[in-house]
Amino acid sequence: MRSLSSVVFISALFSLDSVAQIATFEQLRTPFYPFAALTNEARMSGDGRVVTDGTWRWSRDSGYTPAGFIPGEAPGSTLRRRPLGLSDDGEVEFGELRRDEAFWPNDPLQGYYWQGGGPFTRLAANFGVVAPWHAMASPMSGDGRWVISIKSATGFAWRRDRSGQESQLGLIGGSWAGPVSRTGRVFVVHGQAAATPSTGTAADAQWIDLGPAASVAGVNATGDLFFGHERFTIGRQAVIWRAGGDVTAKLGPTDDGRTAFIRFLSDDGSVASGISYFPPPPFSSTPAKTPPFVWRNGELPRRLDVVLRRFGAAQAAYFNLTDLLGMSSDGKTILGYATSPWFGSAAFVATIPEWLPCASDFDFDGVVGDEDFVLFAAAYNELDTTACDLNTDDRTDDLDFVVFAAAYDQLVCP
Repeated sequence: MRSLSSVVFISALFSLDSVAQIATFEQLRTPFYPFAALTNEARMSGDGRVVTDGTWRWSRDSGYTPAGFIPGEAPGSTLRRRPLGLSDDGEVEFGELRRDEAFWPNDPLQGYYWQGGGPFTRLAANFGVVAPWHAMASPMSGDGRWVISIKSATGFAWRRDRSGQESQLGLIGGSWAGPVSRTGRVFVVHGQAAATPSTGTAADAQWIDLGPAASVAGVNATGDLFFGHERFTIGRQAVIWRAGGDVTAKLGPTDDGRTAFIRFLSDDGSVASGISYFPPPPFSSTPAKTPPFVWRNGELPRRLDVVLRRFGAAQAAYFNLTDLLGMSSDGKTILGYATSPWFGSAAFVATIPEWLPCASDFDFDGVVGDEDFVLFAAAYNELDTTACDLNTDDRTDDLDFVVFAAAYDQLVCP
């Protein structure tokens, strides 16, 4: 039996231990102009040390620098640079050149490469369709050598190197391609009209589309894990697959009951991050987007702002975290976008520590206590809910109670 004194003592020990695990939160606002900040078009390198939005560039080593003018364009030009991906070391940037779509709706899309300290290379206007900006999926390989695109008129996939040299990967269909593994040898196809899951090999590259059964959002840097969500199911879950289609993990709802959608996955598949949604309101097909989450294998998806505050990034409480834009390959650095009535809107970089999974700690305070019991009992009484579904079978039932009771008896999370 647990006494009050043991609960207080163990909770105090947990608090002291958590001090050593520090999270950080930094809004990317330049010191040169009071209102200049990196926008929600920012992208981050795989090592988490470089961020750019096409106008400003930030690095942990050198701070803020202007991204520079587009060669061949005079100052004040309406052509702007929008990054779609950075290499793992941040030295290679790939993106698109566009004019303001409100005034130039039919302006041809043009791609570019930029190498730090090196040439700025424009690609031909018909370089093909890559992962669009809103998909958050980089069509460039982590080593910065390749970009995968689909020329939708022909349905052929192409791989292009930094010099603009193309190699044809074959007829695969789909509407766009990306993201791409670190070496450019594995990539995801979107919009394939296949009736069944399908994969293929062309030249030395492998592609995958799981068809109507699932929506594949991306691939990890090593090319052996894919992530996305199940299609056409009520309360569909975020899923991680192996290259052969075997499910390795299913993410239940976030710690506040929202549906999780994965955007990024660490190299080893142990950390995922993304955006959560509430189900659509009545008479609407559009779900309501809610705060970003982070997930560790064996855990519930946790709200990012809750994780940051628990591990010492108290300043995150002054911001409304609205979007997730990137994650480092080790899962420890997050790029997102936040708004604040006090500090304005800007991209942010946050670092999170590792912690051992403790799924029964529903309120994420480090102990499985009476507050968690109240939350579990409410979900258990409802039964057909995933709110406290500890074995990801879409129900909160006796099987979950066995798991919860064992954790409740131990009190302290591992």
